[in-house]
Amino acid sequence: MSMAKEVKAGIIGTADAVLPFGALGFRVYVAENAEEGRIAVKQASEQGVGVLLVDETLAVGMANTLSELREAGWPIITVIPGLKGSLGTGLTLLKKRVEKAIGADILFKGEER
Repeated sequence: MSMAKEVKAGIIGTADAVLPFGALGFRVYVAENAEEGRIAVKQASEQGVGVLLVDETLAVGMANTLSELREAGWPIITVIPGLKGSLGTGLTLLKKRVEKAIGADILFKGEER
């Protein structure tokens, strides 16, 4: 019998955006600005969250913090669109990661994002 480890998932964002995720089993961290977002990231880390979703609007102001966490080996940090829709931040971060990993832009082939 496999003893798979349960991974805790968390989400950081404005109350309107993240509270419904609590019903799905996510640990919910309400943050209205980047500073509150950084505090929420620290709490999530202390609580053993392995998968973290961050509202794109907050992620813009937390870019350095999120980069440091990725480099430190946080298992999964994903930027998701907020209630107002996508700002394109998630795609831009994905493009940068792919370029860093393989040395070429295979996703957008020179298109501006």
